[in-house]
Amino acid sequence: MDALLQILKEKGRATLAELARMTGKKEKEVEAALARYEAERVILGYRAILDPEKTGDGGVRAVIEARITPERDGGFDRI
Repeated sequence: MDALLQILKEKGRATLAELARMTGKKEKEVEAALARYEAERVILGYRAILDPEKTGDGGVRAVIEARITPERDGGFDRI
């Protein structure tokens, strides 16, 4: 992973000027790289990470995948 992507993982709200300073590149180079990453779907989006206690959304969400083989006198019933 290149330095720009690594910085974005940690500081997603960094400005072009900050990203340029941290990577040692010109702002135009950073802007072009970001556009390329977005076009190639390396960067899929930007989002805020919220504190669930402060937003009232304290629930837990999970996606669970189970692979079960149907068997006579067992299989699904054993779960």
